[in-house]
Parts: sequence; structure tokens; C-alpha cells
Amino acid sequence: MQQDVHIDGFIFPAPQPSYGAQSYKRNLCWIPWNSVISPKRVGEENASGIPCLWFPAPKAATVILFFHANAEDLGMSFAVLRHIRDQFKVNVLAVEYPGYGLLHHMEPSEDAVYEVALTAFRFLVDEIGVRYSQIILFGRSLGSGPAVFLAAQYPVGGLILVSAFSSIKAAVQSIVGRVVAWTFAERFPNGRLLLKSGSS
Repeated sequence: MQQDVHIDGFIFPAPQPSYGAQSYKRNLCWIPWNSVISPKRVGEENASGIPCLWFPAPKAATVILFFHANAEDLGMSFAVLRHIRDQFKVNVLAVEYPGYGLLHHMEPSEDAVYEVALTAFRFLVDEIGVRYSQIILFGRSLGSGPAVFLAAQYPVGGLILVSAFSSIKAAVQSIVGRVVAWTFAERFPNGRLLLKSGSS
């Protein structure tokens, strides 16, 4: 258990929150927790929803669902998200992780990241009416984990990965060697999940 804490600290080096509840008033929104996906989150104190940044593009049907890197939060991604919207004329939705930004009080973990990713994805599909084919998943660094996780399950319109890794264990091995990597439990097995993905 103690080892898992140390490993999570390595995987999720969350910075001090770079934004607050009153920041980015035109873009900051909350997606409610899904009682099916996250039954324990519903009604949790200070966890009324998942903070997101929403950048709408007039007349665009495509939505890029963006997952940020492990050493940044939504506020630090703001300029990149706005640039993606302006450059490609698509809607952009970015999701915050537990342990980061306005969710800094929650424990980060692989399961928690998957949880918010799936909740945001299902919200787009079930509540907004976005079709699978209209969603492009975009993952940067750690964000490649939730992006690949969703792409392996749903026939999305596309998958974009930047600074991705095949797995946390493989990434650690490439930096510090096989002996140290052996002590790491497998997390975010992107390589294996990509074999199940139909995205290109």
C-alpha cells in the first residue's frame, strides 16, 4: 500500500492549482457525477461535479475531448485548448482529474482518471446527443491513458496522442531501468488497449 502511494506520487505530480472557481467564467463548467459510473462520488462533499473547460465552435459538430498531461491542470492548458478550437474550428471539452485543479482535495489514481474520462464521454453522448463518430479523443502524456481507455471501448471519430507511452511500467523502465520498473504495478496499459481500438 505504501509503495502504491509513492508510485502514485510519481505518476501524478499535480502542481498547485492554477485556477479557481471564478476563473475562466465563459469556459469553466461542471459535469455532474454519474451515479452508475461513480456511485460513491454522488453527494460527496466538495465534489458536486467534474470541472471542465468548454470551448464552443459555431456550427461545428465535432468535439475534441481533451485529457491533459500529469504535471499540469486545466488552467495551464487553457491557451492550448483555445488554440485547438480556433485553429481547427471544432468544439473542445477538457476534463480535470481528481487531485488536480479544483479537484485537488481528491485522491488521484488510474481508476479515478478513467472515471472522470468515462463520465465526461457519456455526458457528451447521453445528455448532449453527440454521436461517437463526432468525438475525437486527444491525450497528452498522462492524458493518453484515458484517451486510449475510451478508444478501446467506443467507435470514436479519431484518436490523437501526443508524448504518449505504451504503459507506465515501460516508461519507467526507459528512464531508470528494468530493476526499478519491476517494482511498479502496471498502470495505463496503452499498448495493450490500442490493440482493441479501431481508431486511427
